[in-house]
Amino acid sequence: MPYSPEQYTHSLLAHRLALIEAVQNLSEDQGNFTAWEGGMSVKNLIDHLSQTNTMMLASARKEPRVRLEPSPTLQDAVNRYQQLTEQTTAFLSQTTPEQLSKTVEAFPNVHLPLFQVMDMLREHDIHHKGQVWTMLRLMGIKPPMFVKMPGMAKAPKG
Repeated sequence: MPYSPEQYTHSLLAHRLALIEAVQNLSEDQGNFTAWEGGMSVKNLIDHLSQTNTMMLASARKEPRVRLEPSPTLQDAVNRYQQLTEQTTAFLSQTTPEQLSKTVEAFPNVHLPLFQVMDMLREHDIHHKGQVWTMLRLMGIKPPMFVKMPGMAKAPKG
């Protein structure tokens, strides 16, 4: 049973806001950190998540898929990811439960109900967010709580 559009929005935001909080103040050097030779950097992972979001949103809207250019800086990557998050939540706010059950072309020649595409988008974000959390730990940085609920206040330091 698919979630409601509001539940998808809430769940997506909980994970994305935590990821954005975790990376928004990293230096460019930290943004270029990779956990292993040939692995994606933090910046590349954020770009990868943006690319996936762009593809999934295009599928949902039945629009052509476009390839994004790599971000020149980590801050550019984070800004684009924030903008895509806003576009995705705006799309979901206009989506009905009935539309979530309609089939879209998720990948070339692969048709799925829109709710499965939204599930995949969220799960893909969570997977790569876990990689970023590990990379932060390897750099000696304690990541924030794994989810950030909209409106959730930061705990006071002390």
